[in-house]
Amino acid sequence: MRQKVIIIPLLLLTLIFSTSKMAAQNTSVGFKGGPALTGISNLEGASGKLGGRVGGFITYSVSRSFGIGGEVNLVRKGFQAGNGDHIHLDYVEVPLLAQFFVGRGGCRPKIIVGPYGAYLLQATADGEALDAYQSQDYGAVLGAGFHQRVGGRKWLYFDVRYGYGIAEVQERMDYANRDISVSIGLSFPLDNWMDL
Repeated sequence: MRQKVIIIPLLLLTLIFSTSKMAAQNTSVGFKGGPALTGISNLEGASGKLGGRVGGFITYSVSRSFGIGGEVNLVRKGFQAGNGDHIHLDYVEVPLLAQFFVGRGGCRPKIIVGPYGAYLLQATADGEALDAYQSQDYGAVLGAGFHQRVGGRKWLYFDVRYGYGIAEVQERMDYANRDISVSIGLSFPLDNWMDL
């Protein structure tokens, strides 16, 4: 079950993004990263802490105003417990996102929405390993941002998103991850990569 959280979205992405020349003309790839304010729901005395994410993404543009995207991110979530412990939860996270674009110029605002699945790499409290945390996480993402053309078909990528965890972080405990993140990155057309 644990591996399904990561494997199923990756298989879906493989089916969606074939590597034919025609599909490549409508497909872009890139990398991004940025800070996040992370926390946990329903835990009395807990407060948020600074985390972050870095990763890569692929987007298939179905039309000028709609695209489907997938990402693979290394994400640090966590919180500060009421006793002062700093809890770090490091995940591999795979969102599958619908992207709605507005406009046709050099700056294209967008709205993003979709599910994510994640696998816990490690959980620590002030450097000490913890084993009480669930190995998988899943939830939903909602955000907004823009793509700014920076030359040819290359785009500067920016978004702000809210991650709403649904899975329990600890078994039989009604705690779930929450985060607000800011990402900046660059995207490139896939057919440029295929011609190398």
